[in-house]
Amino acid sequence: MRIMQREVNQIRDTAKQLPEKRTRFKDLLSRLSKNKQRELLAIVYLGRGDYSDWDEALSNVTLPSGMAVYLAEKQYLSQYISQGWDMVPHRVKENVVNDAADKLDATIQAVEEILNGLDGYLVEFRERPESVSTNLLRLRAFSDEIAQAVGNNPRVSDGWYHEKSSQLKNSAKGAVDMWIRDHDEVEVVPSAPMSAHEWIKEMMTGYLRDGLKMARVLRKAVEEDEIDLLDYQEQ
Repeated sequence: MRIMQREVNQIRDTAKQLPEKRTRFKDLLSRLSKNKQRELLAIVYLGRGDYSDWDEALSNVTLPSGMAVYLAEKQYLSQYISQGWDMVPHRVKENVVNDAADKLDATIQAVEEILNGLDGYLVEFRERPESVSTNLLRLRAFSDEIAQAVGNNPRVSDGWYHEKSSQLKNSAKGAVDMWIRDHDEVEVVPSAPMSAHEWIKEMMTGYLRDGLKMARVLRKAVEEDEIDLLDYQEQ
């Protein structure tokens, strides 16, 4: 199974708020690969009672041309997703393919949560939010793994992937370096338009936005090229 429980929960919770959250719902679905969309539809089939067996439900999935519209029209969609997920066998749930798409999805989510967590960062600079620190660790780990995978994967001969993954890694490192930097050690001239901690936050935000851009570019390329950057580990 490729779709992650986090993704299922996000879609289910957004479905509860339709039609107000239609744009958010459409965005979540657009981030799913075709394989993940098929699995989501199979989950809906199970929850609606069309099938009682996971393999049978999945084998009968045909993706509609407008997935978001098709699902949004179902009045009890959130219930179908909840009930269907509960019916997916544990052996299938546990067999999650931790592929490059999943890693990049998690990377994008980590950066978005960090940027949200930085909103109130200037209020009390010395007290760094734990949520930001946790997501920075995730971001650094994911970006390192993706860059290493690209470098070691003999199937990835395109230098474009090497360039983008290196940029993602460097952006993550830059953000972490800014986060742990002591603002008392930053010298700012009196005429500067910002304080030391404002400068650090500005620099960190720049690294994060660059990293987010690279992660999204890589995520789109991975889906379009139908390539798993991590599959060298399974050889």
